Amino acid sequence: MILTLLLRFSGFSLLCFGGGYILIPLLFADLVTQRGILAANEFLNLVSIAQLTPGPVGINTATYSGYLEGGVWGSLAATAGFVLPTLFLASLAVAGLRKYRDSFFVRGLMTGVRPAAVGMITYAALLFLRLSLFAEKEGTLKIDWISLAVFGITLILMLKSKISAFRLIVCGAALGALSALL
Repeated sequence: MILTLLLRFSGFSLLCFGGGYILIPLLFADLVTQRGILAANEFLNLVSIAQLTPGPVGINTATYSGYLEGGVWGSLAATAGFVLPTLFLASLAVAGLRKYRDSFFVRGLMTGVRPAAVGMITYAALLFLRLSLFAEKEGTLKIDWISLAVFGITLILMLKSKISAFRLIVCGAALGALSALL
């Protein structure tokens, strides 16, 4: 189990070009779709918790999901599996980019990696949008109007004001808790 977590998250780490948000569709496919360890809503909670805790979302998600599968040792294995390949590859990339940044191959590689990374991040955003704003009941999607309102207000405030993301998340959490009480 521990070795499996280490190897699985090493594989995820090798695919996370562009940041931890690219990990979200990979983890969703693994934990929800393929292995059925989590329901879609539980996965959404996992990533939400990972976003609220200090540190990169990829590492936090690996740590949390490793804990779900293997306790403290699973958490350590998943985190190490996620971090170690990244450290190794980042060291190679910095050295290689300095030396070969003007090469045709490196420029081509970066030209292909960037849009692929944006595509995966967009998929993660759409996945979150669907899971956060719509509730599936009896085979149909129903709009969660409170979540839609929080989403809209947050988006507008992010675009039009200088309110910090932390404050917006705290306000969103407070509105969600208030709506649960009502």
